[in-house]
Amino acid sequence: MLQSLNLYTCVFAFLNFLVLFFVLKKVLFKPVMNYMEQRSEEIANTIKESEEAKADADQLKKEYEFQLKNAKADGQKIIDEMTERANNYYDSTIAKAEEESREILARAKEDSEREHQKILQESKAEIAGLALAAASKVIGANMDNESNRKIIDKFLEETGAA
Repeated sequence: MLQSLNLYTCVFAFLNFLVLFFVLKKVLFKPVMNYMEQRSEEIANTIKESEEAKADADQLKKEYEFQLKNAKADGQKIIDEMTERANNYYDSTIAKAEEESREILARAKEDSEREHQKILQESKAEIAGLALAAASKVIGANMDNESNRKIIDKFLEETGAA
C-alpha cells in the first residue's frame, strides 16, 4: 500500500520543482510582476492625475463663481451708472426746456411791450392828428402842424393819456 519513498525520486522531484520554479520565475513570474508593477504605477498616476484635474476643476469653478459674482456686481454698477446718467440727462433736459420756456416768455413779453408801445405811439400820433384837425376846424385857420404836434404831445404826456 504505501510504497516506500525513494530518496532519489524525492531529490529528483525537488530539483525538478526548483528548476521549474526558477524557470517560471524568470519566464513567467518576473514579466507578470513587472506588468503588475507597471499597471499599479499607471493606476496610481491616473488617480494622481484625476485628483489634480479635480483640484484644477475646483479651482476653476471657484474662479468662475468669483468672476460671475464680479460680473453681476459690475453689471449692477453699470445699470446704476446708466440710471444716474439718464436721470441727469432728464434733469438737464427739463432744466433746458424750462429755461427756453422762460426765454420765450420773456421775449414774448418784450415783444408784447414793444407792440404796446408801438400802438401807444401810433395812437398818440393819431390822437394828435385828430386833435389838430379838430382844432383847425374850430379855429378855422390852418396852423403849423409841427409846432402843434409838439404842444399836443406835451399835453398828452402831462395828462397821462399816453
